[in-house]
Amino acid sequence: MGIKFPAGPVTVFDDGVYSGDALVDFMNEKEERYLAYGEDLALTIVEDASSRQETTAVTVAKGVMTFVRRVSRIKMYTFRNNGTKDKNIIVEHPETGGSELFKPASYLERADGRYRFELPLASGKQASLEVVERSPARETITLSSLRMDAFIRYSTSTEVPQKVRDALAIAIDLGKKAEDASRAYKEIQAKRTELVSDQARTRENLASLGRESAEGKKYIARLLDLDSQLDKLALRIEEARKAAADTQTAYEKYVAGLTLE
Repeated sequence: MGIKFPAGPVTVFDDGVYSGDALVDFMNEKEERYLAYGEDLALTIVEDASSRQETTAVTVAKGVMTFVRRVSRIKMYTFRNNGTKDKNIIVEHPETGGSELFKPASYLERADGRYRFELPLASGKQASLEVVERSPARETITLSSLRMDAFIRYSTSTEVPQKVRDALAIAIDLGKKAEDASRAYKEIQAKRTELVSDQARTRENLASLGRESAEGKKYIARLLDLDSQLDKLALRIEEARKAAADTQTAYEKYVAGLTLE
């Protein structure tokens, strides 16, 4: 029309029939704007939202495993036209920050943080519009911080490439060896603690009964036997300590240096 439109109320008529009221801001010449002015009772709308996540790559570098994922946010709009006239539906879909539009391939326009899509809808018919937005996501995991059950879970997960699963299986084997060696070391330490306690009780009994008594002589023999057991155990303890330290070092070195392109 070549004129500026002042801000204020607007009354809308459709084929001469009152349809509703709206408020508009100031509009310049040739400016276009959509107005919400009423509810179409002949149109029913059902909305359904969902999301899915896909792993696109898994890498390992210096003991850090990275999952590269693609997150899809899906919104399905389903319309039914119960009226007697065909309609041209304009669907406004809020844009998700950090995402890219994947489906539909094009849109009517993009403004004010919203996509607008056009959907023709014949009288008495139903039509659907699926809007899919995609965004990247990354998850990093320091392998040395994982518990063994987590290692096992990742090593059997189908989202992890076979070469990564094979590498994790080696880590699991080294980790189990380290756990077994640590357990053996703790068990032999517990045995030594038990012998030392037995030794202390025997000395107390010997002190109360005297070395020359029959019972005292039995306690002396018992002390000699305990000393012998502790001497033999000392070597086994050192071997177990070294085995626990070596297997733990081998596990930590493998995990910390693991790199797979």
